[in-house]
Amino acid sequence: MTAIDFYRFIEDNGIEYHWAFNSETKENDVIFFLYYFQIEELRKLLTTSDFDEGIKCVMKDGYVAFWASDILDAHDIKLTDIFGRYTEANN
Repeated sequence: MTAIDFYRFIEDNGIEYHWAFNSETKENDVIFFLYYFQIEELRKLLTTSDFDEGIKCVMKDGYVAFWASDILDAHDIKLTDIFGRYTEANN
């Protein structure tokens, strides 16, 4: 997966996302939310090695939440390449 592939996935599908503090990594991160029907489209972007250890998510009523760094780090993609710079305004 390339940065442009993931960017297009986010933009073309109108994926909701927000910068937030990730208490596990102790860093600002981006949390994004997929409706159930969008999960297969995300899976198509990923490689088999992405699933070696699994991908953490939280299942909610009607959607699933992921930390972007959990997916992008394995592809050497920076959060800012996709979501721009973190500011208080986009938090």
